[in-house]
Amino acid sequence: MRKSLHFLSATSRLLNSQTGIVSQRILQFFEISDLKVVTMICVGAQIMSDYDRLM
Repeated sequence: MRKSLHFLSATSRLLNSQTGIVSQRILQFFEISDLKVVTMICVGAQIMSDYDRLM
């Protein structure tokens, strides 16, 4: 995971020097969508464990 993140940041730096704002926007979009997915998974797990406790 860390390796791919490092590769991504190196790639984004390379893109950044060439295309500037566009690549940064793309990167931000991916970061935001990843955050949403992680949050959804966490919330889902929390709901499931609460549901199990109630049953």
